[in-house]
Amino acid sequence: MKLLIVDNEERARKTIHQLVKWEEYGIEQVLEADNGLTAKDIIMREHPQLILMDMMMPQMNGVELMKWVHEHEPTIKFVVISGHDDFDFVRSTMRYGGIDYLLKPVEAKVLSAALSKAVTASLREQQERQIRERQQPQGSRFMPMYADKLLSGLVDDPTHHESTMRMLKDECGLPESFDTVAVALLEVDSSDYKLFQRFGNDADLLYFALLNICNEFLQPRQLGTAFRHPGEAGEITLMVWDAKMSLTVLMNEINEGLYTTLQRRMHFGISPRGTFPSDVPQLYRQAVDALRARNLLESDSYIHHARPDGEGGSGLGDAPDFAASAKDWELAVTSGQHELIAMAVEAWIGKLKKCSTITMAQLEAYDAAISGLQTRMLEHTAGAQAPELYAQLEQEQRTHAASQSASPGFSLMALQDRWQRMLIRLSQKLLTHQRHQR
Repeated sequence: MKLLIVDNEERARKTIHQLVKWEEYGIEQVLEADNGLTAKDIIMREHPQLILMDMMMPQMNGVELMKWVHEHEPTIKFVVISGHDDFDFVRSTMRYGGIDYLLKPVEAKVLSAALSKAVTASLREQQERQIRERQQPQGSRFMPMYADKLLSGLVDDPTHHESTMRMLKDECGLPESFDTVAVALLEVDSSDYKLFQRFGNDADLLYFALLNICNEFLQPRQLGTAFRHPGEAGEITLMVWDAKMSLTVLMNEINEGLYTTLQRRMHFGISPRGTFPSDVPQLYRQAVDALRARNLLESDSYIHHARPDGEGGSGLGDAPDFAASAKDWELAVTSGQHELIAMAVEAWIGKLKKCSTITMAQLEAYDAAISGLQTRMLEHTAGAQAPELYAQLEQEQRTHAASQSASPGFSLMALQDRWQRMLIRLSQKLLTHQRHQR
């Protein structure tokens, strides 16, 4: 991303340079102009995405420059930094789409906040343009879908690596020569309903935006590529073939790009490096295992490396066994008393609170055990109608979860609430069915 500073005072331009850590905003090049006419020439030649500008300048003042930008380069986002507290200047800034109007001398914190808004607005509009382009006729979308299918083939079908590789190099721009690769998986939180709502609950549009962000960091520097595995929901696969680049640094860079654009950081599972293309299926499984074995209690840790072969086991660790609590849950559900249900779930959560580690593999095992308990109780009470009642419970759970405003991510409190509500609905379904059978 490029940024242009426009101010006729050299000291002011240097001050702005010193106030901002440009790399934190993904700004790779900072240009300068000492008047509006010079700024126009630079804009037409370099096409910056962002402008920080003064108002009172010779030859072409800030209002004239803003008007020209608004007419000729409307995608550029700009922030005014002026020494004049003038309502007409502020009104002109808003009229021509300015992000903010700051008064000199500007503080670093204030400038950073305005710059963050400008960067976010620029990236969001860029994603929206790309999404609109995606909705062009089918032929213009063929190549990305074709590339996804070929790259997924490296994960799924190692017997056809040679023919797949040739097509990827000939038609999809894969480098001619590299020997090693690492696989990373970006995990998309399916419970992050607010994020999905931002894309009209269209998962394809969300994944398209995520892919674009990832590939902005990978493809221009020829570090690797990101693609969507057609058979796997909730993830994006990244292949990194540049052996010199630190995978931790790279995934953190991508995560900051995700946060700037979507206000979300996401979890990455990373495999070790292996031989390309023969090791890709194994590397993919190791990246999956890295995500499943991550400690959900460490909420600020987003990069998860696969453990060496033989370490980590199933990812269940020393987790408490749900079977010991299953009978208490069953009795509570049968009683129909919400207080007993709450006590049974709270007792189980108390055991989990004593754990230093809770992994996704553990939660999957618990959810499977709880699902089995529901099925057994429904079959025992409702017989042939059990599948219909189970489907109703699942739909009610999804509807309730989608209505929640809690932040995405793992919490024992949210887990307790989810399980308690699920058992209450199960109890109500069983009691209602029993009354209808009398």
